[in-house]
Amino acid sequence: MEKKSNSIIWNGLLSLQRNIMFYFSLIIAVSITVGAILRYVFKTNLYGMEEIIAIFAFWLYFVGGAYGAYEDSHIKADVVSSFVSNKKLKFSLIAFSTGATALFCIVGIYLAWGMLSFSFLRGTQTPVWRVPLWIPQGSVFFGFVLMAFYFSIHFKDRLQKVKEIYSKHM
Repeated sequence: MEKKSNSIIWNGLLSLQRNIMFYFSLIIAVSITVGAILRYVFKTNLYGMEEIIAIFAFWLYFVGGAYGAYEDSHIKADVVSSFVSNKKLKFSLIAFSTGATALFCIVGIYLAWGMLSFSFLRGTQTPVWRVPLWIPQGSVFFGFVLMAFYFSIHFKDRLQKVKEIYSKHM
């Protein structure tokens, strides 16, 4: 993915993700701290604070997942390739698992779109603050779109590596 580092759109997208992760983490931490101070020091509650925190947590979680996909630092169950010593087979398995992950993300996009459009069309809202549910649910859709995008790029790069390995050994 090194080729993309010069693109304004590419860098802007990464910057957006980093800012969301930083500021939303900060907002969540401050909100929880304020909630705890209100509850335990002033013996009062800010009704519906959990709703607001959940919205920021949704965005943090799915944008963080997408950023992990970009960095290729997400949690992997990569046991098979750890025990395979054949270089061709190992890189083929890695490429296959990356492609499968990209396909699962595309399924996630489809399902998230169904959820998002249902909420948008029905006008569903959170119970206390009446925040439209498509706002937190949009994070699921946005996250899966980015994850599918990044995993597809990793898949293309890994397929290229597999082709190079097979062409060297022929």
